[in-house]
Amino acid sequence: ITEATGASNQIAVGAPSNPIMNITELNGEVVCLTTNNIYRVVAWNGVMQPPNETPAQRGVVGPGAWAKGDGAIWYVAFDGVYVWSGGASQRISDAIDWIFRDRAVNGIAPIARSTMSNICCEFFNNSFYMAYLDTGGANYQLVYDVEFRRWSRREVKVASTNKPITAMFVEKDTNIFMIGVQTSIVSSVFRVDRYGTQGWSDGSTTDDGLGGDSIAYSATTGFWTFGDPLTQKLFTDITLEYDLPENVNNTMRIDVYKDL
Repeated sequence: ITEATGASNQIAVGAPSNPIMNITELNGEVVCLTTNNIYRVVAWNGVMQPPNETPAQRGVVGPGAWAKGDGAIWYVAFDGVYVWSGGASQRISDAIDWIFRDRAVNGIAPIARSTMSNICCEFFNNSFYMAYLDTGGANYQLVYDVEFRRWSRREVKVASTNKPITAMFVEKDTNIFMIGVQTSIVSSVFRVDRYGTQGWSDGSTTDDGLGGDSIAYSATTGFWTFGDPLTQKLFTDITLEYDLPENVNNTMRIDVYKDL
């Protein structure tokens, strides 16, 4: 499959002005994600058929700006985040539309449009994750909870320093969500289990940080809805319990996340 035309044993999808960003499979069909469209390629009796342009309204901004999950493809276009399952795309980012419109709201800077091709995404635990750089030069992760249709924003830090996410991957065997962050020469890996508990594993020291050096880490629980996410709740006490070895210096901080 190529954007070029006239080559033998190849199927032309899109055009040089509408290049292929990535290729995947959905519902037994080959799906080609281009900058302007989404195409389906079907095989009949072992023979690849000409591509069919789908009714998707938008294409994908970069090679990593998409993820597959919950029977659909979730992706970032130039004007927002969309979900596609075969027909027309549905935009799911209306609540944070200003981030894609070069506007700052409540001190939150918009996406740096010149770097949108570097956006990377993944789908895990019924949530869509999108890593981006804002116009202030800071790296953030937008998370869309599919069940509750809510967006949250997280800053990406390693050892208290803001860093860009370069890759995200879900290991199917263990259901562990891994996030790669470039730190000078090596990468730190962020792991999330199926319960939503998160933590950094700093790869900047020998043997994944087990050589005796200090390891900066953080942990985040999953969302607590108590079976009724739409009802406002008032908490008067928060109890934090942890068990660590002696002579370990830990600074504990609790951050309260707000809906965007």
